[in-house]
Amino acid sequence: MRVLLLFSAAVSGALSLTMAVFLRAHRGHAGFAQWTAGTAMVSASFLLAALRGSIPVAASVVGVNVAVLAALPLFADGTLRFLGAGRLHRVWYLLVAVPLTACLYFLFAIDDTAARTAILMAASAPCFAACAALLVARRPACSSSLVTVLAAQFGLFTVATGVRGVWVYGRTGFDLFSESPAQYLFFGLSVVLHLGITITFILLTTERVTAQLGAAHAELEARVEQLQAALSEVKTLQGLLPICASCKRIREEDGSWTQVEVYVRERSQAEFSHGLCPECLPKFLSPDAARGRRSTST
Repeated sequence: MRVLLLFSAAVSGALSLTMAVFLRAHRGHAGFAQWTAGTAMVSASFLLAALRGSIPVAASVVGVNVAVLAALPLFADGTLRFLGAGRLHRVWYLLVAVPLTACLYFLFAIDDTAARTAILMAASAPCFAACAALLVARRPACSSSLVTVLAAQFGLFTVATGVRGVWVYGRTGFDLFSESPAQYLFFGLSVVLHLGITITFILLTTERVTAQLGAAHAELEARVEQLQAALSEVKTLQGLLPICASCKRIREEDGSWTQVEVYVRERSQAEFSHGLCPECLPKFLSPDAARGRRSTST
């Protein structure tokens, strides 16, 4: 049993280190920091349990209880943040003091390993069930089947902890290192599920990173296309324009002559509105009308 606990600690420790490296490379992804801390707490609980006897029993028991109970709100908080459902209220972090106090009572007042284990299982099962329910209820519409896999793993963890809590409750002579098939089954299943949950969460975060990068790339391409379209509509006139000194028409490359308004309109976004300036106005009016218009203006 001690070897199994050390193996579990090594696996959880490797997972927490992997997540820490991933977190450093992908900062800012919701929930990942909480999951990394929770995984580290699980690794510490396995290690402290395996070292019981090599270190004082009280230190081992207290360390295991604190680590396990601290990991529970971290996993719940990480799940909430990952799903974009806010963050876990600080009160839930403080509520772990209730089962911790009960565990300490069954350590220092009445030394009962079965009672302590049952309390830890009773506190863990609702937390895992809440994580599974959140993943099912708030599953993102664009997510893959990995969310369902993660919810199923949390569901199995809920069943495993619940069954173990019932199994150890009131069992006389129970010890953490009791050699029994049920013990090996639970810890073996715990290692497999913890490994699966952590890997699935890493894959989900990687999937989200890839989706975000894809969306950013698509948005960038759309912006580039918009800029290119805008630039294609912007036409500028430059160079020497061959213009008639009399009629002011401009000679095209094919030798034809085009009115200056048409020439400019076709090569820019300018539009023309026609009128008559004071100097040209008399040319289009009769002499009497022009004199009357001038007298009116004076």
